[in-house]
Amino acid sequence: ESRRLSFRGPFNLEALRRALSQLVEAHDALRTTFGPAGDVQRAGPEVALEIPVDDLTGLMPADRAARLDTLAAAEAARAFALVRGPLLRARIVRMDSEEHALLLTIHHLVCDGHSWGILLRELSELYAAAAGGKRVRIELPLQLGDYARARAAALASPARRAAESYWSAQFADGAPVV
Repeated sequence: ESRRLSFRGPFNLEALRRALSQLVEAHDALRTTFGPAGDVQRAGPEVALEIPVDDLTGLMPADRAARLDTLAAAEAARAFALVRGPLLRARIVRMDSEEHALLLTIHHLVCDGHSWGILLRELSELYAAAAGGKRVRIELPLQLGDYARARAAALASPARRAAESYWSAQFADGAPVV
C-alpha cells in the first residue's frame, strides 16, 4: 500500500532521512522479512533504507503532475522482496523549490490501515524534530510481533476452545432465523 505526502515550503531531505530511519528503528515490523515459504518472520537489527530523489523541476507544471502520478503508480506496483526486504520504500519527488512529495510504500504484511495512521503521525513528529535539530524517541509499549503472539495464545486457550465447542453445539442444526 502506498501513500503520497506533500511538503510545501522549506524541505529538509536529511531530516526526512533521519526521521524515516528512526521510524524503522522503532518498529520491528518495518524491519521484518519472511522465509522463502513465507512462514518464518524475522525482525532484523537494521535496514539500509535508500531514498531516491527525482527532480522534476525542469518539467512544465502540468507535466510534473503527470510524471508524479506515473512515479506513484510505479512505486505502488513494484513488488517487494519478502525474503531480503526491506518491506518499506520511500522516494522523494522534487516538484519545485517549495514543493516536494514523499512516496511511501509499505507491504501490507507489516502495516495495516490502522497502522498507517500511527506511522504517519510518528513520521510527522520525527521529521519536525529532526528539522529543528532535535531527536525524539518513540516509545512503543508493544511491538506487532508481541501482539500477534498474545493473540495466537488467546485463540489457542482452553477457554476459547470451550466457547467454540459450546457455540458449535448450539448451532449444530444451523443458525436460528431472526
